[in-house]
Amino acid sequence: MEVSFTSEFYYTKKGYGSVGDEAERFAKAFSTFSTNMGWKREREIEKETFNLTVIPTLQGLSYPLMAAISRLPIPIVTVEIYKGERLVSSAIVKRYPLIKIEEIPKRLRDLIKAIHLDPKNVSILQEARFPKLERGRYVVKVYLKFGKVSKFVGVKVIDLDGDKICVVRCKPEAKLVYRLKDQYGNPIRGANLRIIKDGEVVCTCDSGKDGRISVELPFSSYRVEIFYKNSLVSSEQIKPKDFLPTFHLHRDERIYLYNLKILVLDRFGLMFGDDLCVDLNGIRANFEDGIYVFTKVPRGNYTLRLLYKSFEVKQKICLDRDKEITLEVPITYSLEIEVKDLIGNKLSGCRLVLSREGKKVTESENIEHLQIPPGKYKIDIFKGSRLICSYVTLLSGETQTELFVNENPLIDCALSLAFIILLFVSTLFLIRKNRKGFILLSAIFMIFLSISLPIWELFGEKSGFKVYSKIHLFSQRVYTFKSYQSLSWGEATDLPRVVSSIFNLIIFMMLVDVFLILLHLSTACGRERLSRASILLSILINISIILILYLSLSFILYPSVGSVSGCGKLTYSFPDVGDVTILSAWSPGEGFFFILLAVFPKILYLYLYKRNFS
Repeated sequence: MEVSFTSEFYYTKKGYGSVGDEAERFAKAFSTFSTNMGWKREREIEKETFNLTVIPTLQGLSYPLMAAISRLPIPIVTVEIYKGERLVSSAIVKRYPLIKIEEIPKRLRDLIKAIHLDPKNVSILQEARFPKLERGRYVVKVYLKFGKVSKFVGVKVIDLDGDKICVVRCKPEAKLVYRLKDQYGNPIRGANLRIIKDGEVVCTCDSGKDGRISVELPFSSYRVEIFYKNSLVSSEQIKPKDFLPTFHLHRDERIYLYNLKILVLDRFGLMFGDDLCVDLNGIRANFEDGIYVFTKVPRGNYTLRLLYKSFEVKQKICLDRDKEITLEVPITYSLEIEVKDLIGNKLSGCRLVLSREGKKVTESENIEHLQIPPGKYKIDIFKGSRLICSYVTLLSGETQTELFVNENPLIDCALSLAFIILLFVSTLFLIRKNRKGFILLSAIFMIFLSISLPIWELFGEKSGFKVYSKIHLFSQRVYTFKSYQSLSWGEATDLPRVVSSIFNLIIFMMLVDVFLILLHLSTACGRERLSRASILLSILINISIILILYLSLSFILYPSVGSVSGCGKLTYSFPDVGDVTILSAWSPGEGFFFILLAVFPKILYLYLYKRNFS
């Protein structure tokens, strides 16, 4: 046995003198390759093969050399070997001579050297040889050909478990014709006819649009089976006498076909809202207007299977007429919905309304845990009587959904309280004619506004599709609010961890800035040096916040929109619609500008009271 192999050998920089000798010994032993510094052996398993010689009883009728030279319709006999429905090999039947010429010489005097005697392979009878066939069961077919005309004259099934000589009895070609019609006289197209001999299929053919099947085969006995849509509709044993006297056999078969309609409902009594696999003994159903339809199914007993993921329903059906069946699938999945504000806190007191196919199916105040069948649902979230969110989801498994609304009650309350306090203190400063305190308090008010308002915004609208995105310092997320038709909802994308850390640093610097302003107000009348240092440091921190914030926004937005401000066409995803390209514009938000404006009251303060600092 000849074995091919690949070997790898390793040696040090100084070299290894015996590496060549070692490689030669390895090559003689076995094939190897190196894996993870260890040797792993590979052994080739040689498949067992045998030689097959086919001798047809048609002797003296095959003249392949004369047919090739003359190009006349001189008869030749060919043999084809099939394994199942696969053609394994084919050969021309011929007589193997004693004298063999490997190659025709160019000069006549070299003819003697080209002639070889081959006594081992000489044959008296005409035969076809097939070397190196694997062990198995084969169908041997013999054809007699006259130019373009071919006659199927011999067939034999053989079990090859060693070198064998197979004699195939050749007989006249017979013709078998079937005409298939249903109970209404309509031709049946696509039926499969199988000719079986000794347990092996020797010929197959499908019916055409006229319901006709015509096959030619050797004059012998066979079993004929007709299948339509994976169902055996006819089986008949044909004997040689059935072909007599004209070697033609005609059969008219009537097959009864019926339609079956399956309506699948869920727990709500609606059509099942996800894709199902419905089959009838391997026949797949067509989905038409919410109903699974089997058309033109042969009469008989079937097992209807309904598959959905790991769920399976089976039902026995006797199809002897057109039928309609309704099945209920009791599958439900858990739907958990969390409605959150801009900080990420859950909103309480919300009411959920689910609707499907334009019908209200359920209403619940427990929106965190629902058990509902699969399907596409519209989710409406109400806060009291006010609709705060509307979304569409396709439920096909355990689902957890986060929906965001453009509300921030905690920050709004804190800002309202801070605004009242600042307004009260500012009024006191104005009553006492303390313009210095009023100017610095306006800077504090702008800083608080910058925390609550978005520092970056994006707007886009096209043909009823609206998109609004924004970034807040306190939430450290990118919120995107979308709406079209009657839907409106919010989505959130977490910012990178490094950006979240920078935003936390900016908020801390803002609080330090407020502290320095308050420190300046409290020490202005006493410690002038500390007072001057605090206001100057406050201005420096304010400018640093602006620079850091702008660089952070550039880092976030460069991969998506490319810049902090600009306009262009962006692609967004909408449920039931897919991707939509919308012309959008984006720029820094009010929060960013209030941080920028907070510097000017401090500079104005320095300008008005520069004499005190000098």
